[in-house]
Amino acid sequence: MANNEFLQEMSVTFRNMRHSDEMVDVVLVFEETRVKCHRLVLAASCEYFRRMFQTEMQERDAGEIPMKNVSSTTGLLLVEYLYSGNIEMSTENAQELLAVSDRLLLTKLKKNVEEFLCEHVEATNCVSLKNFARLYGLESLLEVTHRFLTTHWKKLIDMQSEIDELTEDDLITLLTTYGSDEGSFLLLQKWVRSSHGRIGRFMDLLQNIELTLFSKEFVWRTIMSDELMQNPKGVKIIQEAMEALLSADRNLSLVVGDFNRNIWISVDGKQWRVIQVPFSECGSYSVTSSSDGFIVSGGLANKTPKRECYAYVTHTRQWRTLPPMSVGRYYHSSICDQDEFIVIGGRINEKSHLDSVECLNLKTLEWSQFPDLPQARCLSNLLHVQNQLFVVGGYLTKTTTARDIYKFDSTERKWQTCSPLPEKCGSVGAVSFDNKIFVVGGQLRSCKQYDPCTDRWVQLPRPRFGHAFGPALTWKDKIIVCGGRGTDSIEEFDPQSDKWSTWGLKVPKQCDMCFALITNGHQ
Repeated sequence: MANNEFLQEMSVTFRNMRHSDEMVDVVLVFEETRVKCHRLVLAASCEYFRRMFQTEMQERDAGEIPMKNVSSTTGLLLVEYLYSGNIEMSTENAQELLAVSDRLLLTKLKKNVEEFLCEHVEATNCVSLKNFARLYGLESLLEVTHRFLTTHWKKLIDMQSEIDELTEDDLITLLTTYGSDEGSFLLLQKWVRSSHGRIGRFMDLLQNIELTLFSKEFVWRTIMSDELMQNPKGVKIIQEAMEALLSADRNLSLVVGDFNRNIWISVDGKQWRVIQVPFSECGSYSVTSSSDGFIVSGGLANKTPKRECYAYVTHTRQWRTLPPMSVGRYYHSSICDQDEFIVIGGRINEKSHLDSVECLNLKTLEWSQFPDLPQARCLSNLLHVQNQLFVVGGYLTKTTTARDIYKFDSTERKWQTCSPLPEKCGSVGAVSFDNKIFVVGGQLRSCKQYDPCTDRWVQLPRPRFGHAFGPALTWKDKIIVCGGRGTDSIEEFDPQSDKWSTWGLKVPKQCDMCFALITNGHQ
């Protein structure tokens, strides 16, 4: 008989003997539950019991051994493990099982539970599990929770229980790493208000945040209205931030591009200059702004969808190559939010659209997969509103427009459907402003506002010109739509007055435009 079969049969025999009370000689007491066992089996399978029964501990000859701080449920599972080597783990019992295995010197079980916990790290437990890992010296779990926390830190803003457990050191690490993200201020707000004793730390911790890299709108509406800033030091910080932001406004440049490798920049608002590109044959790509310039991804070259990605750094006027996407695609959409560059949808040919979503971590330069879109599409608008990712419209086929609006639930890791566009809005632009979505331009001269809080649309005054494939952006608290098919006009919408006006500057060509964005630092 093979050794494994022999050991399995022996295990079954011992278990049967325990259940029938044969030759049992000790009782383990878990709360109100008494479990009869064999000293020999306990000593053979657990170092803690072996030492107990071999030394002069008072439990050595005791008929009953109280197992303090072990629940009845976990105690029964533990005894089953000591007799069989098997145990049922769940997210409900894993932490208690690990604590017990650490106490009873069950090294293998402790490692197995740690591996189980590593596979079940999520937004609702990442902070508590990180603290738990520190307590029990769980290096693998500590690494996994740290990586998850630094990647998904924005989810904490809506996780009160996890905010409560976030240590100040971990908070400082997040603030110093992501201090240029507006979400860092929201995280600090929630953290200091989660405990009365933390309020006094607000001003000191605020020094880890780069307010000068936030939008004027955010500083004005969110930071200035916070009562924690209503003190001489806070007022001075706000004044310095606003002065820096107003100064930066004077150095902003407008960058636009079509689908045919032409990219222009206007530094003075009067004339355009060409930006040379490193991809001579590729068009139909996607372009989005980044913290230091913009990123170009994918495209179509010689009828082949491309995977390549390039980043343009404005102040150096240099291009650098990024890791390629896993799938070649064109007419897709992209967005960059701090250290995450996300691409969605697109085409692989005229008849085949994609529903896949990829994310590049710009620090580690590693790609990861997001859940697929509910429906494949191309040429959608991709934007963030209050730290939530939205997909607006697009094309389902070459001629069929999509009215769907999707929101990504970062906690559940799935896409949710929102109230659809009130009318077909192909080739429109969309922007995030004042925590709302504005859909502007397109063939039908659209101008609509969507409020994610109420899931409702409001019709606004239409622009003067049609802007089919005229991209939109926000600039100085206004919404700008740039050119498009059949027009070179740039129009500006003021959400405060609900009025449109036309710029003196025009886009370089009357054609389908791929993108328009604002960048800082180009001379």
